[in-house]
Formats: sequence, C-alpha cells, structure tokens
Amino acid sequence: MALREELERSGNWLFCHRSYLPIVMLVPILVALHGYSYPDGRHDLDLGWEMFCLAIGLAGLAIRALTVGFTPAGTSGRNTAGQVAASLNTRGMYALVRHPLYLGNYLMWLGPALFPRVWWVPVLLTLVFWLYYERIMFAEEEFLRRSFGPGYEEWAERTPAFLPTHLRWVAPKLPFSMRNVLRREYSGFFGLIATFVVLDRVGLRCHRRVPLGPGLGRHLRREPRNLPGASHAQATDATAAREGAIGAYLPTSVIPARRRASASIAMPGSPSGHRSAISRNAFCAASESPSRSSTRPSW
Repeated sequence: MALREELERSGNWLFCHRSYLPIVMLVPILVALHGYSYPDGRHDLDLGWEMFCLAIGLAGLAIRALTVGFTPAGTSGRNTAGQVAASLNTRGMYALVRHPLYLGNYLMWLGPALFPRVWWVPVLLTLVFWLYYERIMFAEEEFLRRSFGPGYEEWAERTPAFLPTHLRWVAPKLPFSMRNVLRREYSGFFGLIATFVVLDRVGLRCHRRVPLGPGLGRHLRREPRNLPGASHAQATDATAAREGAIGAYLPTSVIPARRRASASIAMPGSPSGHRSAISRNAFCAASESPSRSSTRPSW
C-alpha cells in the first residue's frame, strides 16, 4: 500500500474514534495537578488564572458555534461512521481556515491544559493533537478532492489549513441558526464546564495537602492526637511547636484557622502551674504572618 493510501486509511480510522482523544488528554492534566498550589498562596490570583483558561476554552467553543451556525445540513457534523459532505463549504469560518472545527477543538483543550500551570502539559497536548488530527485532516481533504475536484483545489489554494493568515470574511449564504448550534454543540459546552469543575475540585484538594517530607504528605486540617503516656500539656506543647515550624515555611492561605482558646500553652520545663505569656491567639498570629523570618515561635 502506497504511503498516500496508508495515511488516508489511518486518518479515516482516527476520524471514527476522535471522540476518545479528550478522555486520553485528561490523564496528563490530572497528573500535573499533583503538588498544585495557589500562586503565592492567594486564591484570587488562582481564580483569575482559572477564568483566563476558561476564556480560552470558550473561545474555541465560539469558533465551533460560528462554524456550524452557518453551515447547511449534511456538512460539518459530529458523525463518526465516515466522511460526509453534501456540499463544499467555502464561506464563513471556512473562508478563514479549511478546518475551523478542529481549531476550535484545540482551543477547547488548550484551556484545561494551561490550568495546572505546568509547561509540559500544553506542549504535550499540542504534539498529540497535531499528530492525531494531521492524519484526520489529510483523510478529509482527500475525500473532498475526489468529491469536488477543481472547486476544492481552488479553495484550498487560497485558504490556510489550520491557522488563519488573513481575515477575509466571506458572508455565508444561509442565516445563522442557533437551533443548529444548540443541537450540535450542547455536549461540547457541558463537557467543557464539567472539565473545569473537576479540575477546580482536584486542584483545591491538592492545594490543601502539604508535604512535610519525602513521602510524607499530610493534611493540615487533621487534629493532633495525644500520645500514650504523655500529659495533655506535653502533647499540646509538642503539637504547637510542630505546627509553628510548619507555619514558618507555608503560604498564609494553607494554614487553617486554629481555635481561639483563651487558655495559654504550658512551656516544657517550666514550674508546675506556670503558663507562658504566649497564648493560642499569639501562636496563631505568629504562624499566620506573611513574613517567613517572623513566623517562627518566639520560644
């Protein structure tokens, strides 16, 4: 089999199974969330980044909606059985690029790929997407060349394949159909929103988990336990010292609020009944200070 036929055959197979690519690409994105934390420990900065990533995904969805809203029936569908083209689309988004739906798909997945703020995830997505969809686009164009001949050749000569190099919009012959958009793109919209909800929940969970050493991930919200054979005061002293040391190296937002008890902490080695002047409130203020140098317990 010649290379041209082999590329077309593999492209047709990938075309029929292209709906599985988003599931595959979700795996490295979730892996990249391990060790995720807010920028400078600030949730407002993280929220701004999430909105930026969501805007990229919605831009891809808008490109898809603008494409299918002007196309006639029998073209630009979500069919997976094989190539279908009742007519050659050369207007609207198809006047800018030959594959606007795949450009929209790329942006819809670039948004989630940027979410973890790890450089290799969008790079991996771009490589996988291009290797996957390059053959699909090749198979589609071979089908269009056989179906429409010189008309396709003329359109392909003046129109780039994936990235627009000009903005010569040609008004479509048909009016925009919102019904057509809702019928074809509702699954993409809900899939995009569900993806960001999952990433937000997983990112929040990873942010709250703080590693205390090699292989020792621990949740800071866990309450301290009294050690066997130790008095309550000794257990409290050990817990306070440990948590104070942790607070010196962690962002402010990951230190959970402590109980504002009026009882002060007994100092190790101090006379019986003697209490330190540092209360739990003072300990909380020390551990929640933004300066690392000033967050160590004073004792």
